[in-house]
Amino acid sequence: MKHEFGVALVALALAACSAQDDGIGDPTFEQLDAQGVETQAIDGDLIAEGEDEDEGIMVHEDQIARIIHDGGEVKFLVAIDGPAAGEVTMVEQYAPDEDGMLHVRSESLTPLETFLELTDSTVPVPQALLDSEPGVAVQLAVGRDAVTSLDEPVQATIGSLTSETKPQAWSAAYMCSEGQTSAQFLNEICSIDPWWDQLFCHNGTWYSVTDNANGYVNWARGRTLACGANGKMRHSYKFGGIWYHYSEHTIPSGNVHYTTKTPITNLRRKVRHRRTASGFVRAATQFHRF
Repeated sequence: MKHEFGVALVALALAACSAQDDGIGDPTFEQLDAQGVETQAIDGDLIAEGEDEDEGIMVHEDQIARIIHDGGEVKFLVAIDGPAAGEVTMVEQYAPDEDGMLHVRSESLTPLETFLELTDSTVPVPQALLDSEPGVAVQLAVGRDAVTSLDEPVQATIGSLTSETKPQAWSAAYMCSEGQTSAQFLNEICSIDPWWDQLFCHNGTWYSVTDNANGYVNWARGRTLACGANGKMRHSYKFGGIWYHYSEHTIPSGNVHYTTKTPITNLRRKVRHRRTASGFVRAATQFHRF
């Protein structure tokens, strides 16, 4: 119900602005944002002042799939309300093995490509994932059934992994203990996927750091390593002068989480990384606009 309500409001706003433009195409989200289109009525929980660096509205998400592999798991979430309802988030969670090594998958694949690579061809695909990347779906998801969501976790088909999805091994303990700055975090994590337009690398010892995209972007990716205590990561976007905040992801100490957003439009975006108690985080954020 929330999903339908959010989409309806955005559709009405698009129709109104299109009429004002004398029918010359639909306005972009940038134009709607600049015009201050009213979004206060969208269903959501107001964040109390002091709980975040900005007041705003919480965006709710539903989990649509979960894949388990030897090094951790990958979750796929879809936004069910807000102006960007339908936006998909892929959350990759990596925990160290008995030797303290993180086996982290390469990041060169999109969320839909990742799902297709990690699952058998008989596994159906959540519709929201197909909708998020229609070009990829037409090329690679042929023959797969579509479902609303997968209720049970799926075991990854590791034997079929390509060079793009095979994990790389890093030591979380070493990256946390390198001192004020981590050369390994800089060289191994911050430098991944150079095709992104904007890169923010924080290989120091941070209590809290927020990266704001320069201009309107669609893709956003955050990587957070928690050291000495649990860490947190949150994605946000701005529309109509209001910040919309996704729920924070909790990263257990010694773990690293990657979050990748498959966008539905260009928006002002930011990613916040922070610690929860003692300890610190090392983090990286990337933004891209196609």
